[in-house]
Amino acid sequence: MITEEIQLLLANLAANARSGNVDGIMLCFHPRVWAFEFGQTLKTIGIDGVRENCEIGYASVSGLVYEFEVERIYAVDGMAYSYGQEHISGRRNGQPFEVFVCATYIFEKFDDRWLIVHQHLTAAN
Repeated sequence: MITEEIQLLLANLAANARSGNVDGIMLCFHPRVWAFEFGQTLKTIGIDGVRENCEIGYASVSGLVYEFEVERIYAVDGMAYSYGQEHISGRRNGQPFEVFVCATYIFEKFDDRWLIVHQHLTAAN
């Protein structure tokens, strides 16, 4: 049951990423999220940084293709994690691009709703 709830959250995250819906993406995150994102220096960013990165990223891409292959979900007692690989391609500033991202998410359950409390993204190429 828990893993199905996490799969649904990740499916919503992916659907919003494919459509470039930043507001929808942000609904998957807890307001106190901490994230390491590819392209960043070795520092964490909070919810405002995640939103800003999404807004900047989606403003510069077209023809976006986004797939997330979840390799593992583990959950117990209101905490969960997942990891997998994101494949993102399209055109950025008119030029084709393709990137593979190793993604790790940590979730907590708040008021019967799972939210991402930590995100770690590392570009694989």
